Amino acid sequence: MGHSLRAAGTLFPGRPDRHGALADRRWRLQGRSNGQQGGRRQHCLRRQDHLAEGALNFKPPFRLLGNVYLGGSETEHSGEINLKDAMMPIVTFARLYSLRYQVGRTHTVERIESLSEKGEILPSSREEIISSYDFLMQLRLQSQLTMIKRGLPLTNVVRVNQLGYMQQEQLKQSFAQISAVQKKIEYDFLSGG
Repeated sequence: MGHSLRAAGTLFPGRPDRHGALADRRWRLQGRSNGQQGGRRQHCLRRQDHLAEGALNFKPPFRLLGNVYLGGSETEHSGEINLKDAMMPIVTFARLYSLRYQVGRTHTVERIESLSEKGEILPSSREEIISSYDFLMQLRLQSQLTMIKRGLPLTNVVRVNQLGYMQQEQLKQSFAQISAVQKKIEYDFLSGG
């Protein structure tokens, strides 16, 4: 997984959403001319907006210079990260763009691979997104396996101070990728992009 925070426009090859914006406009125009189908299409567009907003709820805990900040709040305990919440921007990214580009896959990794095969995601971005997703999923499952062995109730929360140096570095890279994905979602679905 690369350690660069990609600009929102670099996730997709050479066109900062030229095709997606056209597809959305066509969809809206078809909806106006197709009567009842138009209502369903508008409902789908509202649902996409809702999904996009939800993808932005998780805020990667960064400090200056890229260090992970774990301050704790009402919903998170100090020093802990809910991995399921951290994964949701990637899952939502795959859903939103699969809808936009009519990818019929249901698994997150398959959706991302299909988007890349169609030329809608750069191969390097595909690898970074999948690597981040896989790392977070593996960390989540390892944590839950430890909980089972200790007879503890299962959660999706991991204590960062219990991770090794390499895992903490991978977590930082995953957060950088999540930030890039969120910027792309915000631009394409919530800024009129």
